[in-house]
Amino acid sequence: MIENKWHKKEEPFLSMSGLGGGSFQQAFLPAPTPKVYVDDIFSTFVWDGEDSATAINNGIDLSGEGGLVWIKNRLQTYNHWWFDTERGVNKVLTSSQVNGEATESKGVTAFNSNGFTVGGSGGDCGFNCGSSNQDYVYWTFRKKPGFFDVVKYTGNGGTQNISHSLGTTPHMVIIKKYNSAGDWAVAYMQGVSLYTGDAYTGMYLNKTDARGGSTANGLGVSAVGDSTFTVINSGSNTLEFFPNSSGDSYVAYLFAESASFGTTGSEKISEVGTYTGTGATNPALSVNVGFEPQWLMIKRIDSSGPWIMVDAMRGVIDGGTDKILQAESNQIESNLEYNAIKFTSTGFTLETTQGDLNGNGGSYSYLAIRRPHKPPEAATEVFTPVLASSSGDYTATAGFPVDLNFYAQRSGNDKWFWRTRLTGNGYFQSQDSDGIDGSGNTYWDSMTAFKVPGVSGDYSDYINYNFKRAPGFFDIVTYSGTGSNITISHNLAAVPELMIVKSIGSDGWKVYHKDLGNAKYLFLHTNDAESTGSTIWNNTSPTSTQFTVGTDSSSSGARYVSLLFASLNGISKVGTYSGSNSAVDVDCGFTNGARFVLIKRTDASADWFVVDTIRGITSGNDPYLSLNTRDAEGTTVNVINSTSSGFQVQTNGGAAINTSGGTYLFLAIA
Repeated sequence: MIENKWHKKEEPFLSMSGLGGGSFQQAFLPAPTPKVYVDDIFSTFVWDGEDSATAINNGIDLSGEGGLVWIKNRLQTYNHWWFDTERGVNKVLTSSQVNGEATESKGVTAFNSNGFTVGGSGGDCGFNCGSSNQDYVYWTFRKKPGFFDVVKYTGNGGTQNISHSLGTTPHMVIIKKYNSAGDWAVAYMQGVSLYTGDAYTGMYLNKTDARGGSTANGLGVSAVGDSTFTVINSGSNTLEFFPNSSGDSYVAYLFAESASFGTTGSEKISEVGTYTGTGATNPALSVNVGFEPQWLMIKRIDSSGPWIMVDAMRGVIDGGTDKILQAESNQIESNLEYNAIKFTSTGFTLETTQGDLNGNGGSYSYLAIRRPHKPPEAATEVFTPVLASSSGDYTATAGFPVDLNFYAQRSGNDKWFWRTRLTGNGYFQSQDSDGIDGSGNTYWDSMTAFKVPGVSGDYSDYINYNFKRAPGFFDIVTYSGTGSNITISHNLAAVPELMIVKSIGSDGWKVYHKDLGNAKYLFLHTNDAESTGSTIWNNTSPTSTQFTVGTDSSSSGARYVSLLFASLNGISKVGTYSGSNSAVDVDCGFTNGARFVLIKRTDASADWFVVDTIRGITSGNDPYLSLNTRDAEGTTVNVINSTSSGFQVQTNGGAAINTSGGTYLFLAIA
C-alpha cells in the first residue's frame, strides 16, 4: 500500500503550463503532523457496572491503533485482568496470577475507535468486567511511538531480536508467557540494574520480591534499542525464567518516555525513574518528574514490597486517604488505602514513612503518566451546569471527568458545597470560612461530578457547576504553608487572572483578580469591598508557571487549595467593567453568548452573584444566587441579557450589579 503523505495546499488551481518549479513546490505542502496529547493515548475510567454489554467511551482509538485495557474490580477480591489488541478480544491474562491466557466471553468483547466494550455479569469474569453494583477501574494504554507498544512473539530457544514500534529505546519492558503458566517478568527498567553479563537480577509484576531475590533471578532481556529488544534463553544457567523458550508464546508490554507530545511537540507525558527514600515526611520527600502525574506505579527494589498503584481518578488526596491498588494482588481498594502520596505540579511527594514507599535509604522505581492537558476546543468540554436528578442517587452528570464541583439548593438554604478531586469527598462552603468537612459519602467517577448514594428527597431544586482542568482555562493546585512567603508552581499554561485560595482548615476564601493587582484582595465568603495588604499575594503577580502567596496565605503546616482561572479565546473571559446609568455591553469574544457569569462589585460591598443559562438568562428577570450567602434564589431582577459576544448588564439590579462609577469584576464562560 502506498501511503499518501502529502496534501494539496488550499489555493486556486494552477495548470502545469503556468507553474515554475518554485510555484509547484509552494502549491503542495507536507501534511502537518497532528499534535498528540496524553488524553489521546491514556485513560483512567472508573465506572459502576451494568449487567449488560456496555461500551466504555474514553476517547482512545483501540481498533485503529491498538493497545492494552487493564481492569480491576475495586470492591471485590478479583484479579487484575489484561486484554490487548495483539492477542485479541476475550483473551485475558492476570497480573496477580501466573496462569496462561484464558478465554473470557464477558471480558473485553470489542476494541473500538473511542474505547472498548465489556460484557455484563456471568462467565469466569464474573464481577470483574461489568456486573451491576460493582465499581471498576479501567486503565487504557494506546499504542503510540514514544509512549507504549504491545508485541507478541514465539521463543526460539536461543537469542533473538524482537521488533517494536516505539521509535525510541524502551524504558520499561514487561514480558508474560501466555500459552502456559509463567511469571510476569519486569525484564527491563531504566535506572534499575537487571542484567550484567551472565548475571541476571530482576523483578516480577506478580510478586513482591526484591530485585535479585531468590525467586527473581533470570529475566533474559540483554539489550534494548529504538526498534528492537533482545531476548535470550538460559543457556547453561539454571535460572527461573527466560522469555525465549523454544515454541512458547510471549507478549511484551513496552513503555517509553519521549519528549514529543503536547502543543509544542516537545513535552514528556511519561517517565520511568528511581528515587531513594528518606524515612521522613518533614520535610516531605519530593520527586520531580517534570509534570503533574495522573497515574503512578511504585515498587521497592532493594527489599520486598508490593507494586503500588494510585491514580487521580480514583483519588490521590492531599492530606487524605489515597485509593491504592497493587498489581500483584487481588485485594480490594478499601483494604489498601492510606495517606501515602500527593501529586504536585511537577511530580509527587511521599506523605508516609511506610517502607513500601519511603523507607530510610530504600531504593524505589516508578512509572508516572502525566495528567490530561489537552487544550479545549469548546467550553462544553470543560464546563457544564447541571440541574440534579430528583430520583435515586443524587448525581450530577457532566459528560467529562470533573475536577471542581460546587452546588446549591435554589429555593432553600442548603448551600454552597464545593469539592475538588484533589481534596477528595470533603466539602467547603463559600458562605463561611470553615475548614473542609469530610463527613460526606460522595464519590467521584469519570463522567459524573460526584454521586451521593442512598439520598432521599427532591433534588431537582439543586444547581451544579462542573469544571474540568484544562490549559489556558482552569487549574487546581494544592500546597502546604510554611509560615513564610512561598512561590507555587501551576499547570494553567497561562497567567492566572482570577485566583481563589482556601485553607483546608478554618481560614477565609481569598481572591486575586488581575485588575485589582497584587496588593489587593477580596473575600469570597463575604460581601466586603476590596482590601489592600501585602501579606496575601506578597505584592507579586502570578506568571504562566507560578503564583506567590504571602504569610496570610501560608500558615505553617496548613494545607491550601487554589483555583486558578484565565481567559481562553472563545471559552472563558476574566475581566472588569465600569458601571453606568444605562445597560453595559461586555464583550467576551464569544460567538454564542455566556452560559455562566459571576459578578462582584469591588469598590463597595456587594454579594458574589451567579447567573447561568440552564436556570435562565433571558430578556426578563433572571434567576440568580450569591456565593457568599444562604439566600434563596432571586427571581425578581433582570440581572443580565445575553449577547452573541458575551452579556449585557442591566440597570435594575441596583448598585450591586450596575451603577455609575462602580467597578465590577466578572468571570464568564461560553
